[in-house]
Amino acid sequence: MMRVDNKRTLRKVFVEEESFAEKIIRQILQSEELSFLLTDEKDIVIMASPGAKKLLNDNLLEGKNMKELFNLPNENITSIDRGFKVEIKNKDGYNNVFLISKARLEGHFFYYIQDITDLKQMEGKEATEKRLAEVGKFASYIAHEIRNPISGIKGVMEVMSSVHKKDDPRFEMFQEAYSSIERLETLVKDLLNFSKQLYPVFEKIKVNDLLHKVVSLSKARIKEKEVSIGLECSDEIFIEGDSVLLEQALVNLLNNSLYSVNNNGKITLKVAKENNRVSISIVDDGEGIKKEMIPHIFEPFFTTKKNGTGLGLSIVKRIIELHKGKIEVFSESGKGTTFTLLFQETE
Repeated sequence: MMRVDNKRTLRKVFVEEESFAEKIIRQILQSEELSFLLTDEKDIVIMASPGAKKLLNDNLLEGKNMKELFNLPNENITSIDRGFKVEIKNKDGYNNVFLISKARLEGHFFYYIQDITDLKQMEGKEATEKRLAEVGKFASYIAHEIRNPISGIKGVMEVMSSVHKKDDPRFEMFQEAYSSIERLETLVKDLLNFSKQLYPVFEKIKVNDLLHKVVSLSKARIKEKEVSIGLECSDEIFIEGDSVLLEQALVNLLNNSLYSVNNNGKITLKVAKENNRVSISIVDDGEGIKKEMIPHIFEPFFTTKKNGTGLGLSIVKRIIELHKGKIEVFSESGKGTTFTLLFQETE
């Protein structure tokens, strides 16, 4: 009978297993779908999977330091045993959120990268929607309780204003009271619009038609202030969106500009296309926004208007984010303001 050399057999199995493990690691680091990085003991990237290069939009990962690559704090990340989250601004100006898990290999570190941007956005959206739902219940109750009395008081004010002549001292008092009632009505309406859940229905929209509709909806205010409206848009630019919600957002922005400009002022609606992205800009030559106020203008109830509710721009921002778009603002006090909306182009 042939004697089996157990030590030799074990050595053979060990070598075969080691070879198999190396093959698995090599296949992982060649994956187009999975994002892995292999670093040395100083956390310099030795190998990166095609999936990692695609995810991080960087074909030259090898030789880079993990700390610099992910803008990590100064502490030595080799001491971090658990995963960590990082945020990196992409080429479109948005923040991507990555969850990075780490495993130790002899003298090396193995990193697995997951893009959790959508998950974080969903969590934030769910929390926001929950808060808005609570506000919505309160707003609905307030609207129900206030609307009927407002309508009654408004009717009385209309009657009283009509029976008193303009030279009657009481006429001005009734007019002021009537204006106050209208502001209260606007506040209730804006609060309801801000708090209700929105469910956009997406369709292909011709931007030129959308902007003409927005200008038409605002024509009374435009005529009242004798403002010059310019429209610069190709007839061949399309985006995906909910036309009703986008009309509401753009009307809010246009009304914001109409409030800002003086009589005989100028507002221009410009549309541009670059790298499959569509920008819609509303440019006015109004009073502008003070630099210190710009970071706060999209916050609920923040307003620079004498009789504003502070909800219009918050509603605009929410609608644009529902369309996976972005809103930017540039303004100089006394020199005008430009709001720019960025969308993905639709063929």
